[in-house]
Amino acid sequence: MFYSLISWSLRVYPAALGGTVVRRFIYSHFWGHKSFSIPENVYISGIRNISIGHFFKICPFVKLFSEDNGRIIIGDYFLQTSIALLVLKKHSRNWR
Repeated sequence: MFYSLISWSLRVYPAALGGTVVRRFIYSHFWGHKSFSIPENVYISGIRNISIGHFFKICPFVKLFSEDNGRIIIGDYFLQTSIALLVLKKHSRNWR
C-alpha cells in the first residue's frame, strides 16, 4: 500500500510545482543519470527492469511496463508522444 501511494504521488505531482525535479531525483537512483524528462501522468511499472539512455523524454499519459522480469532498454535521444504503451513481458517458453 505504501509503495502504491508513493508511485501514485510521483505520477500525479504537477510539473508546475516541481514534480519534474522530484521525479528526476527519485528515478535517477534507478537509472544512474539525470538527463531525462518525465512529466506528470506517466505510469512506470517494473522500474528496476527499465534502463534509459541520455536525453530521454516522454509526454504525459505514456505507460512503461516491465513485467515478469522482462527488460526494457531505451537508448539515447528517445522521444515518445502522448498516449503510448511500452510493455515487455518475459516468457519462459522455448521457441524453436
